[in-house]
Amino acid sequence: MLIDLQQFRAPEKPSRPTEAVIKWWTGLAPTDRPMQLARQYPRVLNKIVANWHDKTRCERILSELVIDTERYDRQGFPFDVMMELLAVRELRQRDEAVNSPQS
Repeated sequence: MLIDLQQFRAPEKPSRPTEAVIKWWTGLAPTDRPMQLARQYPRVLNKIVANWHDKTRCERILSELVIDTERYDRQGFPFDVMMELLAVRELRQRDEAVNSPQS
């Protein structure tokens, strides 16, 4: 009897921006759009956008991408992508400030 190993594989992760990313993207000013991140690391952008409205989780994801807090063996992102990640983190913080109730 042969065992189908396909059933044990993790589902493939999309290598293109999802519909949620495209919707998020169109709401950004052209200067705020992370072009290199979308081109080089669409899965990373998909994860960020999927968690955009969960402040704690999104901030944790962005922090872990910018600062290697657990593995210490990552190669790191190219400079242009790192700059975009930092800009996306700022954008997330601005978004939170705009959408949070005033005290």
